[in-house]
Amino acid sequence: MKKGFTLIELLATLSLLLVITSIAVLDYNKRVNKADSKAALTNAKSYVSEVNKLFLKRDLNELEPLEAGVYQVNSPNANGESLNDMLGVSGTIPTEGEVTINEDYQVSSATLKYKLYIVTYENGEYDVSKNQKNG
Repeated sequence: MKKGFTLIELLATLSLLLVITSIAVLDYNKRVNKADSKAALTNAKSYVSEVNKLFLKRDLNELEPLEAGVYQVNSPNANGESLNDMLGVSGTIPTEGEVTINEDYQVSSATLKYKLYIVTYENGEYDVSKNQKNG
């Protein structure tokens, strides 16, 4: 009697391993995307909070107040500083976007882009969507 496996047994085992591997990869990708989405949301919440603090601090300390309006996160203002520069925060900051400040020196709306995700903020609500440009 011969010892070993037949070709059919080897192909069946290989097929089963391929199916298990493909399921694992799909699940992994889904979990990574979900984690990235939550990270973008958390970063946006922190960013909006820091912008609110910046505008209130400048108003209360009677430093050169910043005016209500729309601010680009990476475009320099008249003083040559972007909103990202003025905040001076470390960590993940948006690569593009804009923040609208109302007369009460509060963020009324924002659109912030983080690598794969765009986070929008309006009326106290956040929404995360996939950035269609980057996939």
